[in-house]
Amino acid sequence: MSIAHQNAHTIIRDILSKQHIERVWFVGCGGSLTGFWPGKYFLDCEAKKLAVGYVTSNEFVHATPERVR
Repeated sequence: MSIAHQNAHTIIRDILSKQHIERVWFVGCGGSLTGFWPGKYFLDCEAKKLAVGYVTSNEFVHATPERVR
């Protein structure tokens, strides 16, 4: 396992030991928003108890979805 993978596993373990994750939102604009599609698709297909969404950065700032709050 690479150092990056080890670091990611450590960070995730640390987060999960402190809180329960119920939702993941991807926020971006243009290319960065489309770059999140693989992650959103993976979580939509594989996560059983996780709500996943995406929103443009403009919408996030000016019309934040209630589910994000």
